[in-house]
Amino acid sequence: MSWKKLAVTVTALLIAAAAGAGGLWWALFQSPDFYRIVLEQERRADPVARKAEAKRFVHRTMKLVDDIRNSDVWSQDFTEDEINAWLAEELHRKFGEWLPPGVSEPRVQIEPDAIHVGFQYDEPGQWSGIVSLRVLPWISEPNQLALQIESIRAGLVPVPVDQIVEGLAEQACASGWQVELKQRDGYDVALVRLATEDKPSAELDGVELRDGSLHVHGRASLAGPIEFEPVRVAGHSVPESTGTQ
Repeated sequence: MSWKKLAVTVTALLIAAAAGAGGLWWALFQSPDFYRIVLEQERRADPVARKAEAKRFVHRTMKLVDDIRNSDVWSQDFTEDEINAWLAEELHRKFGEWLPPGVSEPRVQIEPDAIHVGFQYDEPGQWSGIVSLRVLPWISEPNQLALQIESIRAGLVPVPVDQIVEGLAEQACASGWQVELKQRDGYDVALVRLATEDKPSAELDGVELRDGSLHVHGRASLAGPIEFEPVRVAGHSVPESTGTQ
């Protein structure tokens, strides 16, 4: 190869590398579509209506707690709009300590096959942008919620799941949650124990994802063992247990 051809080849490779790095840098600072759409809808929404949505979420939550305490069976639906209104109106003002350092403005999108979670992340001197997760929830055993982490992105760039999930699990455990990490079909799954007492008074039977809403249902705890039906997600059965790979 002549020096001229070598110079042209090296120059082309450098341009391609620069373009790739530039594209990666650009993608890091973009927002996923669902997060951008949610914030745009909020900007256009009537503030009074958004406050009313947040209050409906609080009312539904209080009703669910009351039913769990006093009813043999219970259920409740939470809409995506109500959840996001509460996150926008109430979370930062009343429960800001729930958020890890650097995290703000969380929002969700609920689809029949997954929940999308996005939030603003700011780390001074490092990176600031939108982090998003795709999560599939189901009930793995009585009062144990399984959260299958299917993807995590910084901007539009996929990032390794393992270390981030381990860090989130450590933070959750430090805050008093009982969280165990396992693997299922190549995905990281966080198993969250919802009841700490040996004989809880209520059992969470199922979590169902619908288009734009989340349905939960359960019953008063029974004396004997309870047989759980697989949770239905987008017309498919999700296994009740998560085995370690």
